[in-house]
Amino acid sequence: MKTLLPFAIGLIPVSIIGLNSIWDFPVERYLISFLDHNTYFSSTNPFFVAKLFMHEIVTAFYIIASVSYFISPYPAWKERVYYILRTAFCINFLFSAPNFFYSLDSFTPDWNNTAGYFAILRFFINLFISLVLFSAQTYPPIPRINISGFTIVEHAPKGARLMHHIADLFFLIAITDSWYLIVNSTLSFSTDTALLFLANIISYFLYFFLSETLFRQTPGQAIMDSCVAGINRKIGPKKALLRSFGRLIPFDRYSFLWGGNWHDKVSNTTVVRKNSWRDLVFDAERQ
Repeated sequence: MKTLLPFAIGLIPVSIIGLNSIWDFPVERYLISFLDHNTYFSSTNPFFVAKLFMHEIVTAFYIIASVSYFISPYPAWKERVYYILRTAFCINFLFSAPNFFYSLDSFTPDWNNTAGYFAILRFFINLFISLVLFSAQTYPPIPRINISGFTIVEHAPKGARLMHHIADLFFLIAITDSWYLIVNSTLSFSTDTALLFLANIISYFLYFFLSETLFRQTPGQAIMDSCVAGINRKIGPKKALLRSFGRLIPFDRYSFLWGGNWHDKVSNTTVVRKNSWRDLVFDAERQ
């Protein structure tokens, strides 16, 4: 997998640009098709405008990050780009997979259906990219650590945690976009507001749970070179689950401003700078 990593990263802009070229910006046209009969997707709905805007920013980010991986002369930057793409692209793929299988019901084999065949090809390209990003050992995976076992660790400051929230908001809205397309095609959000709220909660929960379980960091944390660590016990699925439930506490996302960090306290975890942990006693003995 290590030798395939550059090839996989190079396929990311190819996959994105190829889809947009063949389908002529399908996500935007698909969303706009609801404007005439669905108030949720109304062009006057600020959330819709913000959602579309964030989707475009994240799409452009994938392309720019992939290109920068090849043109940057700095190994540290290449490593950070890898961690960002690894987390964001894999989570994006997991969220988009249900939409792909859902759309297969309406797929009709036809040699003239170029866009349909490319969508199937793109799914397997993205599957390949995700598997390589997830499995490549070019850079060491973030370990499941317990900071109690280290004498020095650098906690993520408030400014970094604010950037985590902002970046994750962009990724969350863009990545979960396809889920709304599935739900919207079967429900009327003008009458099923409660179901829309439930879809938001589930997406929000899964985004953080999958990110921190699989990668020990969310895309926003990866951008700021941060990760999640356990206190007294190593971070694992159980702690990630508790963190995700803790995030459902009202106003939790703002609690870091006054040192609350409620989802940290509920799960007995914290957010630290990646690879900032040191055991001075062990280092001294080793020297």
